[in-house]
Amino acid sequence: MASVIIQRTIGGVTETAAQMSNSTWARQVYLPAGWNKIRLGIRWHMTSSGANIVGGASFVMGFSSGPDYQYGDITTTHFCGIIFGDSSTAWTYGIGGSQYQPGAFYAGMPIYAIVKVGTSSTLSSAYQAPGSSTFIQAGADANVADRDIFLLDVTKGSPNYTFTCWTRWNAPGYGEADWSSASLLLLMTETTPAFVGMAQGPEAIYNTAASKTLAIDEGTNGTLNAINLAWNRTDAMVEICDVAVSVLS
Repeated sequence: MASVIIQRTIGGVTETAAQMSNSTWARQVYLPAGWNKIRLGIRWHMTSSGANIVGGASFVMGFSSGPDYQYGDITTTHFCGIIFGDSSTAWTYGIGGSQYQPGAFYAGMPIYAIVKVGTSSTLSSAYQAPGSSTFIQAGADANVADRDIFLLDVTKGSPNYTFTCWTRWNAPGYGEADWSSASLLLLMTETTPAFVGMAQGPEAIYNTAASKTLAIDEGTNGTLNAINLAWNRTDAMVEICDVAVSVLS
């Protein structure tokens, strides 16, 4: 199935989003040849299946060589980024409300850095971080104002590139937060993202997991010059409300 563009009225404002249902998409971006550190940021939420998502659900975001032969296709030119999920762990539904817990960074669903070339994928060890778990809110189909932000930094190396994740973390009982497009753009420019001003305690705090490294060979496998996102399920759909790329150095 393909991603589709939808509109929702959330909080009295019309928002356009890319709704992903077992789909992959990519867009070419300009990255200067001498970049050292780049960031991909998304503002997103999900629809709800009302139950745990089992059977190998995975969401992927990162950078690819060109917009063709993406991650999620049978063969991939060259992709690097992160993958939420593996073949054995469910996305737990309903912790603290209508949300999924892919266990970002602690006890549940692992997140990995990943490189894919052709049909071969290489994964890092799973990310871990202090604090409570990260949730992905699942109120999209009810037009709930519950959009989260997730950031991925990629720092160039030779041959190992470094992958660092930044996310809001949440403690059960604090309810839903909603992040604006302006918040995403602010965080895209900060060397150490630290948004201040949310009213809901721990939801105002950004956390980073311990960075992971994987070998990248742009010369052999293709220059990174596009963004690529993929989601492999139809029972709950990922909705990307905003996406941004920044060159930090």
